Amino acid sequence: MKDRIAAHNERVKLLSGLFNSLGIGLIVLSLLRPLTDDVASPSYIWAAIGLALHSISYYIVKYIRRKE
Repeated sequence: MKDRIAAHNERVKLLSGLFNSLGIGLIVLSLLRPLTDDVASPSYIWAAIGLALHSISYYIVKYIRRKE
């Protein structure tokens, strides 16, 4: 039973890490894009999506199970 819980927890951590990395990447993109792009583009949309993905990663961590 402990192995199943440990495997579940690792999958949850990997999924959370994926959303966290994507979110932080989009936030960095929203900060660096205006520096390299000549056209004034709405970077706040990328920042909002990145913040949402980063928040989802915190929500996913709640699904980690305790070992009995």
